[in-house]
Amino acid sequence: MSEYLTQVVELIDRANFDEALKILENLNWNKSTNSCAYQYLGLVYVLIGEVRAAEEVFLSYLLSLESTQAESALKDLVYFLQTNLTQELKLNRLGNAKLIYEVIVELDPGYENSGMREKLVEAITFYASSLSFSKDYADAVAIYEQALQLDSNHGDTLHSLALTYYHLKNYQEAEAIITRAITIDETRVDNYLLLAINLEQQRRWQDTINVCYQALNYDSKNLTIYEILGRSYSKLRQWNKSLNVYQQSLSQYPKNTFFLQKMSDTYSELGDLKNQLLYQGYADYSSGNTGSLWLALKSFHKYLRLTDGSEINDFYFYGCLANCYAMCNQTKSAIDCLDVALNLFPHNRLEIKRLHQSVLPVLYSDTQEVELYHQRFKLLLDELIKEKILKTQTGIDDFIKSISKKSNFYLAYQYKNDLETYRVYGNYINENFQKMRPSSCKPIIPKALSKKRKIRIGLISQRLEGLGRLYLGWIKYLDRKKYQTYIYSVCEQNEDSIVGLKVDFQKFSFQYKSIYYSMGWDEVCQVILDDQIDVLIFPDFGIDPILNLLAYLRLAPVQCTTWGHPVTSGSPTIDYFLSSDLMEPENGDKHYSETLVRLPNLAFSLPPVELPSLDKTRSDWQLGKDKVIYLCSQSMYKYLPQHDWLFAAIAAESEMFQFVFVDPIHGEVIRNCFAQRLNQTFTKYGLDYRDYCVFLPRLSNSDFLKVNQLADIFLDCLSWSGGLTTHQAISCNLPVVTCPGKFMRARHSYGMLKMIDVTETIAQSPEEYIEIAVRLGADSHWRQQIRDLMEKNKNKLFDDQECIKGLEQFLYNAVISRAV
Repeated sequence: MSEYLTQVVELIDRANFDEALKILENLNWNKSTNSCAYQYLGLVYVLIGEVRAAEEVFLSYLLSLESTQAESALKDLVYFLQTNLTQELKLNRLGNAKLIYEVIVELDPGYENSGMREKLVEAITFYASSLSFSKDYADAVAIYEQALQLDSNHGDTLHSLALTYYHLKNYQEAEAIITRAITIDETRVDNYLLLAINLEQQRRWQDTINVCYQALNYDSKNLTIYEILGRSYSKLRQWNKSLNVYQQSLSQYPKNTFFLQKMSDTYSELGDLKNQLLYQGYADYSSGNTGSLWLALKSFHKYLRLTDGSEINDFYFYGCLANCYAMCNQTKSAIDCLDVALNLFPHNRLEIKRLHQSVLPVLYSDTQEVELYHQRFKLLLDELIKEKILKTQTGIDDFIKSISKKSNFYLAYQYKNDLETYRVYGNYINENFQKMRPSSCKPIIPKALSKKRKIRIGLISQRLEGLGRLYLGWIKYLDRKKYQTYIYSVCEQNEDSIVGLKVDFQKFSFQYKSIYYSMGWDEVCQVILDDQIDVLIFPDFGIDPILNLLAYLRLAPVQCTTWGHPVTSGSPTIDYFLSSDLMEPENGDKHYSETLVRLPNLAFSLPPVELPSLDKTRSDWQLGKDKVIYLCSQSMYKYLPQHDWLFAAIAAESEMFQFVFVDPIHGEVIRNCFAQRLNQTFTKYGLDYRDYCVFLPRLSNSDFLKVNQLADIFLDCLSWSGGLTTHQAISCNLPVVTCPGKFMRARHSYGMLKMIDVTETIAQSPEEYIEIAVRLGADSHWRQQIRDLMEKNKNKLFDDQECIKGLEQFLYNAVISRAV
């Protein structure tokens, strides 16, 4: 390219079109002038908005050529303009791109490049959408109209334009446009939704209903459609039709809190108090809100008072009622409820007996109660195992339900070595699976490794958003040249969008897949088997019973669990327990049915904690301004009655000491049970627990970190040490008082303090624990020294790479040892 054209190109790239035009207009134009000069002169005219002048330049050039040359030159010109159109799109100069496109069509009416037009229309529509998002609706409409000039049937543009008119409250124009869009594509459900919402605003209820039914022809599971449809019938006071709509939605999503609440509200309109209370109970039960099971229990009790038991023929009700009793610490009532159910529902015999056997208090009143329920659990497990599983499908279904309803979660909080109990339960399930599904229990031989083949690591969890903070580092830091990670996110319903920490799991993994409760068992297994995973990890096995359906099968050659829930699985199909070298006691191998693997340091590469700005004070939570605040933020079911005396013994040393607890998800009912225990213990010391103990409501993660920043000392729990809570406390430079126990689950804080070389607050006995806690509270100078040391050393805790190296070595060795 000649020197002047190079200069012109540089000026165009900088959008200095006037200078480029001066250079081109000052050329000595003649028949020998380079064709590129004509192309660039016309292009510059287009870019400054002189489209007519551009067309004259292009046409004059083409007409000066012989017909055979002109045809070839036109192709070259179109290609040149098309290339520059693409460049203008990349630079987001959409107006220029549109002008270039219009010139191409003007020069060559037969021009066909649907892909280029689509890119241009999409770019213009995206720009208009950004204006609409910023509520510049009038400007957005004008831009959408420009896009439709290029493609009058573009579906996304029509939908977005109709939505913009809706925001402008121009409902008639919105209706006209979205109706046109439906005519073009009658299968696109979001168009029906927009039309229905638009009609709702016009209070045209019957028309809204008709549109909703049209939409259901194409998407019978769309919850928004059912919501609009039910609401429209309600506006017409056609309550029975509203009920029918909500029942349809619940047949597909039985635990949907919104529609359960709507059922209750609609029964209220009909004056049906019994069903109103029943569905209010179900709505609270499914909500997952703090204290929701206590609210559900109140509604269920009122429902029971209005009916006698003979009217209730739904086992689901008794299951919910029993669980409400259990989670509200009314353990005896839960057992009695299941006894009633056992007589009423013989086809659910095994399921009910498993629920019955697994009932444990959330919070124990005294040590004798711990022993009582520990023995009861083991005794009823022996009886459960003696139950014969029928070979009929009904018997098989009963067995599967029995293991998918309850895990052994609360057993571990009794602080006993129940390895044999877990092993017995695990063998019981696996032996039955081997009879029912022998092909799913056979060992799997991995393919031989080669330089090209990466080791495939699968991780299946229902708690990526919470406990995922522990093991995200594995996915983030594993060498992608050697390992491919597959994430299986277990969800109750469809994940329409991935949010929160799950975004990071999706970002750092090779593949992210959602597994829904609604999927069939075989379908879930096949999803994992198809990926040909080498090592499958259940990081939080033992918490969510749904995983019991998978962890007792063979879905990968090597299967592991780890300390997301730091207790053995007992499953013969789980090969390894991936634990922490710093946390495991010397005899740790005796606590697991799996082969114990002591990964370096904490086993997990924990991230730094991003602390929020401290915009609150102690008074926001009614904490004493001049008190020494001991933060006791573990879940209340971790605190066993034999350790309550520690709080009273510390409190007896100073009236200035204050203990801060956080309400459990169970709500005030469990907090009140814990308060009763504290009251009894403090009374023995001649103290009133209310003078020393404060209970905070459930806190957001941000507020929880702010309380950590406002506190003085973190008191670890002796029977079940802090994991993420200790991680957060250290991040806030809180001195951590801990006393390592005999099991790994009581040594988390110990391991973290060892890792950051702050061992001054590690006690060797409960008595020394009290001494350290009291000294920290009374000696502000020493407390500050510990805080300074933690500030200096805490970064040793974060983003550890030694554990990653250890994990990689383990994964390689585990696969190679089984490979062909």
